[in-house]
Amino acid sequence: MRRSLIHFWRVHIGLVLGTTVATTALTGALLVGDSVRGSLRDLALERLGRIDHALVSERFFRASLSADLPWQNAPAILFSGSARNARTQARASRVQIQGIDARFGDLFPTGGSTLRTGLEREEGQAFPSLVVSASLQRELGISIGDAVLLSLERRAQAHRESLFGRRDTDDIVTTLRVMLKAVLPDSGPGRFGLRPHQHLPFNAYVDLATLQRALGQTDQINALLVAAPDAPVTDLQAALKPHLNLADLGLDLELHEDFISLESTRFVLESQTIEIAVQSATQAQLATMRLLTYLANEIAGNGHAVPYSTVTALDDPAGLFFIDGSPAPELADGEIYLDAWTAHELQAAAGDSLTLSYYVVGPREELSTTEARFALKGIVAMRGLAIDRALTPEYPGLQGEVDISAWDAPFPVDMGAIRPVDEAYWDDFGAAPKAFVSAATGQRLWRSRFGELTALRFYAPAGTNLSANYQKLSAELRRRLRPEQAGLAFRPVRQTALDASAGATDFSGLFFGFSLFLIVAAALLVVLLCKFGLEQRAREAGLLLATGYPLAAVRRRFVGEGVALASIGALLGLGGAQLYAYLLLVGLRTWWLDAVGTPFLHLHSTYLSLGVGYFASLLLVSLTLWRTVHRFHQLPVRALLAGDIASGEERTHTRARLFAGVGLVLALVLSGLANSAEATTAAALFFGSGTCALLALLALFSTWLRTAKRRMPTSSLGMGIGNSARSPSRSALCTGLIACATFVIVAVGANRRVEWRDDPGTGG
Repeated sequence: MRRSLIHFWRVHIGLVLGTTVATTALTGALLVGDSVRGSLRDLALERLGRIDHALVSERFFRASLSADLPWQNAPAILFSGSARNARTQARASRVQIQGIDARFGDLFPTGGSTLRTGLEREEGQAFPSLVVSASLQRELGISIGDAVLLSLERRAQAHRESLFGRRDTDDIVTTLRVMLKAVLPDSGPGRFGLRPHQHLPFNAYVDLATLQRALGQTDQINALLVAAPDAPVTDLQAALKPHLNLADLGLDLELHEDFISLESTRFVLESQTIEIAVQSATQAQLATMRLLTYLANEIAGNGHAVPYSTVTALDDPAGLFFIDGSPAPELADGEIYLDAWTAHELQAAAGDSLTLSYYVVGPREELSTTEARFALKGIVAMRGLAIDRALTPEYPGLQGEVDISAWDAPFPVDMGAIRPVDEAYWDDFGAAPKAFVSAATGQRLWRSRFGELTALRFYAPAGTNLSANYQKLSAELRRRLRPEQAGLAFRPVRQTALDASAGATDFSGLFFGFSLFLIVAAALLVVLLCKFGLEQRAREAGLLLATGYPLAAVRRRFVGEGVALASIGALLGLGGAQLYAYLLLVGLRTWWLDAVGTPFLHLHSTYLSLGVGYFASLLLVSLTLWRTVHRFHQLPVRALLAGDIASGEERTHTRARLFAGVGLVLALVLSGLANSAEATTAAALFFGSGTCALLALLALFSTWLRTAKRRMPTSSLGMGIGNSARSPSRSALCTGLIACATFVIVAVGANRRVEWRDDPGTGG
């Protein structure tokens, strides 16, 4: 075999190069997939440092919870806002403003020390320190020592989309002036972000205590970042729950003289919390009263009106009494009680019809006024619940004011409608409700997606210790309430990032598809070169067979030589695959950047892909060699000895014509489907249709060559056709090589979308 390989070295070099091309294309496609996934994985892990889990909440909770967890962690305040260069007024939006301390820097092996030293405030420094990522520095055009204005939204107690939520920018946005002390590269903490995307973030870091003061949230945080690689989320939740108090869960449980009240720090109780609280009260043997208080712009009747009155919906009127001292019965839907003061102002009596007008908040946070009509069932005395200011939540800007005229309300207030008697009522009774409706009526008119009640009250049986009941109820609530209900849930951010780094696109399969025609062309080249070699060695094969060597032994010798050469070519192809993959990655970083969304792609090679590419290429070439040798050695021994290989070309062409017909039909069907399919599917159908058409036309061409050889050449063109027809299979292989290359070039160009815009537009 060695002397044979040396003697026919020119033919064998071609076979080695053909195998090298096939291995390069196949293995390179696999390496591109590895590189995209590996690069995205590196970026995901780099931006998280040692962080494995994160708890990020819409509500603030105690920073001291950080010390209660047994894993390394860092408390933080994470906000989205904007930044402005104080000198040039250059602005950046979608800035990640993070309040951190030294513990955050400890979670990043690189860049953490720069972050810690950069946030230290020097003696005599007028403004707090700021550390930014290089991407934000470029966006703002700032240098060390420059002043930067950070704007971020304060989290209001009331939901912004509710009546008492503040929507004006001046009310909800705070601005913090800081001085740039350090710039982080776009790596490590400079790329920090919990969202699984690969874009460069605009990161701005300030000291945690500084941001807490700016937001009015002393010793409060909204995020915990935990390094616990071996701990599942369930373990973190279990470790967190025993240390949470009701305030962390957004609840306020207060002990009063004769009852216990439960309210939300955001003024409305959610249905799930209400259900758990009622169950806990039942367990503690406490009676429950449900309360929903709303603001009416006006209560009108008998030609008179009382402005800006709170109205309470309740399910139990215990605590309301008529003028004669008798207890007030339950209300039906559409009925209302007025207190004696309001009834006097309206000159109302039982049976009168009253109208309540009030604000409702629309889906776009717009306010509109609506009305509801009620039948006055009775007048309650100014005692008990009728003068209970605690029925109305303590909305900022309302209850704390001495006069109604001093209200700082988040909704329009007509100060001209407020009379001296209204101010006098405010002085005496504050925000105590002036009217009462049934619980069903209140739910129908004023419940929202944020909650159903403003308060729950719990009453203990006579003769029991209310303080002991309070402790029992508090413990029961903490046991039953889950942190997840209050938005205090850890997320496995590292695992999420790793899952996202795998991508929705199988890049190995994608680029294998792109390279498929190149692989096929390489296989055709191997067939062509193998045929050339066999033609030159036809007499050798014939002599071996004529002298008594078995056909199987001769075939094994020729196939063995080819496999040995293919093994060498496949090894060379592994080196070419590295270059091929590198060039494709350069294209992904530049021309095809939108396909992966990140320019930070680097070559990653894995032994698995190299092994799969090597053995798959070797198997492909070996099967091609075996098929070619098998068909060649079917020629008669006399023909091989004479070197006459043309006799093997005389075969029936029925199968070729059938194959061509089926291929053309499939091409037309797929082309028709592509016209009605979506873009992604249409591209795949286009390639499928083109492939079928290409194979069908090659089959027709091969058939035509076999018929053209019977014609006498009458011109130079006819002589060229005649020479091609002497070996139709070889000519078809050569044509197929050129056809594959042409198809790939035209197909990729046809599917490339280029947008030409004379008008740059307005950014809409």
